[in-house]
Amino acid sequence: MDIKIASQQKQPEQKPCQQPLTGANDMPCGLAENITMRQRHGENPKQGSPRPSSGKILVVDDSNENRDILEIFLGVYGYDVISTCNGDEAWYLFLKEKFDLVLTDICMPGLDGNALASRIKNRSKGLPIIAITGSTWLAEECFDEIMTKPVWLHALLNSITFHLNKASTRAGTEAVVR
Repeated sequence: MDIKIASQQKQPEQKPCQQPLTGANDMPCGLAENITMRQRHGENPKQGSPRPSSGKILVVDDSNENRDILEIFLGVYGYDVISTCNGDEAWYLFLKEKFDLVLTDICMPGLDGNALASRIKNRSKGLPIIAITGSTWLAEECFDEIMTKPVWLHALLNSITFHLNKASTRAGTEAVVR
C-alpha cells in the first residue's frame, strides 16, 4: 500500500475586483532600486523632467500595497499625495481639502469609485479623475481616463501630467475669458 502525503499552500483570497496595481516588471522593489540609483547619482526626478512636479493628488484604493506604491512613486516626482482606502473617506477629504487630480479604484467597499467620481464631478467639473481598475467594464462616464490594472507606473505618470496640464490650460483660458 502506497501512502502519499502532500500539502498545498493555501493562496490568499482576493476580492473578485481586486487587482495588483503594477505588473511583474514594474514592482515596488524595482521602483525602490530606481529611486536609490537616482539618488546615488545625485539625480533629482524634478530636475530635467518635462513633468509638472507639483500638484496635490488624492489616491483612493482599498489595497494598502497599491496606495503605498503610488505614494512613493508620485512623491519621488514631487507630488503631494494623500491616500485613503475607501470612497467615503475620499469624499470627506475632497470636501475638506483642495486637490488637483484624483486617482481611484472602482471596486471598493462602501462608496465605490463610480459614485465618488460622480459626486466630485458634480462639485468640481474641471477636476481630472483617473480610474485605475481591473474592472474596466464597471466604469461609468464620469472619468477623464480609465487605466486597466496592472498599470505601468510611467504610463500613469504621463497620464497625470497630461491631465494636470490640460486642467491648468483650461483654468488659464477661463481666467483670460473672464
